Amino acid sequence: MVWEKRWLLWSLGLLVACTPVATGESIPATPFLPTRAEIAVVNPVAGGESAPAATSIVREFTPLPATNTPRPTMTPPAPVTTRDPAAPPLMPTSIPPTRLPGPSDITPTYPADDPDYQGRTIEALTLRSYGRGDLSTIRTMENAGPFMRYEFRYDSDGEVVGGFLNVPHEGDALPVVLVLHGYVNPSEYDLLAYTATYADALARAGFMVFHPNYRHHPPDGDEPPYNTFRVDYAVDVLNLVSFIRSGSVDPDDPLRRVDSDRLFLFGHSMGGGIAQRVMTVRPEWIQAAVLYASMSGDERRNYERIREWAGERHWGKEVFAPETVLAAVSPLNFIDRWIAPVAVHHGTGDEIVPPEWSAELCAELTARRHPVACFEYKNYPHNFYGPAETLLIDRTVRFFNEQR
Repeated sequence: MVWEKRWLLWSLGLLVACTPVATGESIPATPFLPTRAEIAVVNPVAGGESAPAATSIVREFTPLPATNTPRPTMTPPAPVTTRDPAAPPLMPTSIPPTRLPGPSDITPTYPADDPDYQGRTIEALTLRSYGRGDLSTIRTMENAGPFMRYEFRYDSDGEVVGGFLNVPHEGDALPVVLVLHGYVNPSEYDLLAYTATYADALARAGFMVFHPNYRHHPPDGDEPPYNTFRVDYAVDVLNLVSFIRSGSVDPDDPLRRVDSDRLFLFGHSMGGGIAQRVMTVRPEWIQAAVLYASMSGDERRNYERIREWAGERHWGKEVFAPETVLAAVSPLNFIDRWIAPVAVHHGTGDEIVPPEWSAELCAELTARRHPVACFEYKNYPHNFYGPAETLLIDRTVRFFNEQR
């Protein structure tokens, strides 16, 4: 019945929001995603806009042409060379040559028991524990007016992971947001990444904000080893969340002021994909999540796209993984575990991550009657700027406040 209704709605070219499911009502399993769906056409408007309900899809605004110059895109760059075009393509230094598949006209095969796949399934990540070791602030970076900025370090499965932390001067039992950045070449990464804009805005709104770098990013290295499906980055975030939830009894430790029952995720691009994995593995830890131009929860789709950016000789371990592996590592196949309300934001001018992916996620969550708010920003690229960025921040703050 659900699929019949969805077929009718799609045939009319409309997508409507569903109200939360009543207690005890069962939702039929959805075996696959639609190939295409619409989401809202939303653009910056003057102040006074009321926040949408968590299950709404906003439609009432007119397109805003993209006239400003966006900031550089934070995605894996395609290799560029002026060498002889007949010569073999250069290999990125971050990927060991032994990991690369053979000639492009041969489809490599990898067995399901390949060591690079072990421990990376959703089930394996769910069964393991997190938060062994220590989290500490190592220095005060600056007094930024309404908040202090610190640099922190923590242990993550034998790795040292750093980042920055924004702590409001006022308030106790502070809600916490983890801001998860997208792909930035580790050799070019800076502690205050481009997503510091969002972290600072959330701190000014009264949230304690953790911004992890992920492992092997400066100042703790700049040449990551092979990280199949980038699961290691999600493990880093899961370890950090575990530390945050544990709090602290030290009166001088910022963790003393954490409300561990109010933890939120904000993920851009690759960070959105990491957020999806985190809220699938430990759904009970997350109060709400914002996905901004997010990668897909379908890992085959992700790595087919990444190979377009980086060149067809790269990321074969992911693209050519056995179907059983792809199914077991993709959060999309476990979306029924999600508990947290979700807000999805995407620009129609995004040439890095297809906006259709967010549209289809919205359709899937709506069909399951999961609380979701979806926003489409006409003509905006992968990285928002100007009015769209301002509105994204405003909507994010209000969405998180509604879930507090």
